[in-house]
Amino acid sequence: MYIEHFKFLRTCGHNFFYVIESWIEDSMMIEVLTEEMQQQYLAFATPENFRAFAAAAAVQA
Repeated sequence: MYIEHFKFLRTCGHNFFYVIESWIEDSMMIEVLTEEMQQQYLAFATPENFRAFAAAAAVQA
């Protein structure tokens, strides 16, 4: 969806949660979340999940 120099995209963050990316003149991005998207993000964004991602990245490196 385009409004003048704004572009909006619904994207998936690593298959765990969705965000709406708002691009302003194709140079600045602001992520927007609905209430449902916020709940998905908060369920994903835990210290345990961050540690698991860091451990998995260390193994792949």
